[in-house]
Amino acid sequence: MFSRILCAALPGLALLLMPVGEAAAHCFVGARFLPATLTTDDPCVADEMSLPTTLWSSANPLARENDVEVDFSKRITENFGITVASTWTFVRPPADAATFGTSASGFMNLVSAFQYQVLKDPQHEFAWLAGLVVEWGGTGAMGVGAAP
Repeated sequence: MFSRILCAALPGLALLLMPVGEAAAHCFVGARFLPATLTTDDPCVADEMSLPTTLWSSANPLARENDVEVDFSKRITENFGITVASTWTFVRPPADAATFGTSASGFMNLVSAFQYQVLKDPQHEFAWLAGLVVEWGGTGAMGVGAAP
């Protein structure tokens, strides 16, 4: 009994003992704050996590799709960062004709983004970010439409 309580309490205790630092999420350039929105990301390399982003789509009248996405961004240096994103999808009817059943669910392909902060000019409140987005084919379920 005691060992079960201890095992349940260890993750919380480890979280409390972790060192705390200053967070640097989103983008401040001079006096301007450039926030991330649902349609555009901020133009700065940052440490951030989105838990979860959901989408219910019915663009096709014959199909329904529900997506739940999680992404994690981490600065490696002041000007370089990596983002990893994963999306779980439920589709009715399945996107792949070879999938049996009336619906399919599973993960889409894993997506990575490599970002480099080219310029941050506080005087002109201007930020420029260059990036490369990679979708790792074959890492997702064919039944939900993940590309091989």
